[in-house]
Amino acid sequence: MLERWGLGLLILLIGFLGFTHDVGAQSDITFANLEIDLWPEYDRPDMLVIYRITLDNSVKLPAQLTLRIPATVGAPYNVAYEDTADGMLYNLNYSTQIEGDWVRVSFTTPSPVLQIEYYDPGLKKEGALRTFEYLWPGDYAVRDLTVVVQQPPTATGWTLIPSMGSGVKGEDGLTYYHYAVGELKAGTSFVLRLRYEKANDDLSAPMQPVQPAAPIESAGSEPGGPWYTQVWVIVMGAGGVLILTGLLWWFALTRVPAQERTSKRLRHTSRAGISSPSGTSPLRGLYCPACGHRVQPEDRFCRTCGTRLQQG
Repeated sequence: MLERWGLGLLILLIGFLGFTHDVGAQSDITFANLEIDLWPEYDRPDMLVIYRITLDNSVKLPAQLTLRIPATVGAPYNVAYEDTADGMLYNLNYSTQIEGDWVRVSFTTPSPVLQIEYYDPGLKKEGALRTFEYLWPGDYAVRDLTVVVQQPPTATGWTLIPSMGSGVKGEDGLTYYHYAVGELKAGTSFVLRLRYEKANDDLSAPMQPVQPAAPIESAGSEPGGPWYTQVWVIVMGAGGVLILTGLLWWFALTRVPAQERTSKRLRHTSRAGISSPSGTSPLRGLYCPACGHRVQPEDRFCRTCGTRLQQG
């Protein structure tokens, strides 16, 4: 009888240890590449964290993943996969569950290439001093981990632990620091600490207000003069935009599979001048990914809705 009780307790103990291991690191899925981008005070006064993930070839698709993000975040800004056919990013449905200091974000991906974004309010500000601590909790094994930190233009006293050496300036004019962590086993964490000073609250990429291309004539102009001509041009231009929008919408419906028609592009698909392991392409074509209006090659923001554009 005692032997049976002892055997039962042993089985329960093994089961409990297996459960606690699954709550933390998950060994059935491996990341071939993981790039962690940290962009402080980019387009919000928080820390923008971007995961660019490529699953190992051994992972069978579709694959179910669960990643932990800080509970103070609440929910990710975007969870998306890259379509191998067109190279575009599409949103994924996900669920969240609070677990102590973490939020577990669960989703199923049909693609080996993923991008997850969230804004971490843990960027602490005390006057001009900024400090931040990032923790990769080691949810999965990673064969090649790289961390990239973006420096705000007006930041001084820049300090990173571990040290990342000298920064490299990208085509967007911002400085980036790279750190090759290398291979990490499942359950192995990585910590990065950041400290800098910034005398203002300016963002690295604020949303620019839409400005008219030319000044509008005063209301006192006579009919048939410049004011009348501009109104006529505006009316004709609006009609052309509506026609063009309709044609683009029809073209999109005929080109995009039915299951992807509700998807949209992510805001931060790639860093200007720096390639990402996910192979994400910059802006394709000369149209805004948010509103569909035509943009110029040199534009950094959409003139219609103000969305930041990815430069080619």
